[in-house]
Amino acid sequence: MAKIETTRFGRVKYNEEDIIHFENGIPGFEKEQLFLLIQPDVDQPYAFLQSIQTSDLAFVIVNPFIFYPNYEFDLDEQSKEELEINHVEDITVWGILSIPEDFKKTTINLKAPVIINVKNRKGKQVILHDTLYEIKTPLFSQKLIEGVK
Repeated sequence: MAKIETTRFGRVKYNEEDIIHFENGIPGFEKEQLFLLIQPDVDQPYAFLQSIQTSDLAFVIVNPFIFYPNYEFDLDEQSKEELEINHVEDITVWGILSIPEDFKKTTINLKAPVIINVKNRKGKQVILHDTLYEIKTPLFSQKLIEGVK
């Protein structure tokens, strides 16, 4: 079992089969190609995409369908081929969060979801074209924010 020291989670042990391979990295982090999916609490919608190569690089990700039940998109054929997707049941979809100091202003990137083929552990952040989804979509509705006050 391998180990990495992370700044966020301390020492993390993992097996080779836990690694998610992003062949082209993540846009803006093209050299980061190996990640672990860390879910501290499986009952929560949040998880972390922890780089194996850079201990202080982790993306906070969330299941976008929990916050946007009508979220949908067509995955392009090139991405399907790169990820070797045979069945939609084999993938998980995540949105990367941007969390400012004021947590209520957290945004989710719906324009570029992270797709992971759980069967072969291949991942890709896919940039959606011809869509109205935005890179910085508020995660929480205004009603929810007002209820928090």
